[in-house]
Amino acid sequence: MKERLPISIEKLAEELGEHTVWNIETLRQVIERINISEQDLQTYSFFDHPEHESYGRKLLWQNDLFKIIVMSWSPGDFTAIHDHGKTQWGCVYSMGNATHRLYEFHNNILKLVSEDDLLKGTVTGLKGNLIHMMGNSGEKGIMSLHIYGTTIPGSKNISDDSKVFCFDRQKTLFTQGPAFLRMPGELFYKTEELPQIDETVKEDYNQLMAIRKKLKSYSFSSAG
Repeated sequence: MKERLPISIEKLAEELGEHTVWNIETLRQVIERINISEQDLQTYSFFDHPEHESYGRKLLWQNDLFKIIVMSWSPGDFTAIHDHGKTQWGCVYSMGNATHRLYEFHNNILKLVSEDDLLKGTVTGLKGNLIHMMGNSGEKGIMSLHIYGTTIPGSKNISDDSKVFCFDRQKTLFTQGPAFLRMPGELFYKTEELPQIDETVKEDYNQLMAIRKKLKSYSFSSAG
């Protein structure tokens, strides 16, 4: 028998299914009205993910128009810098204070444009061409809810062709959504040369990786 999801997630999926096009304001209103709590998602937490997966990631719901994923962030967990492939609309609902970076290409050079963190309770919009990195620089585990959607029915995977800018391999990796720091070979299906990266991006990335290394050398509680 298929495990029943929390009522709040089932309600969210029901409302998302009522339209094929969503903007961030409407998504924010829906999430706030449904009042999804961290307790609703604790059953799906994945703080003890394998070491090669640099954050916890569990799919809750998927059809050909949208998918809902819960992510778990132990202290020091981070994504790689990445975009979201064929995603046309979506959001991140942060249930704790998350470190966040935004990037854009200027004259074909990837540059850092924002260091604003995602604060607890905030709903942040995203789409395919949004390039970002997020993680947990704190000393307690946090969770977040991610929605990825498309306006085109029949999509096999909304997150296809997600680009992961992998500094470890010095390559751009194409995945179906995962954006781990050290991507296992079975999770990407194509590579390209890494684009030109601004020095500010590299310096900031190295600082975040130093924070990650320090936090991973300690033992913290997984519960936020």
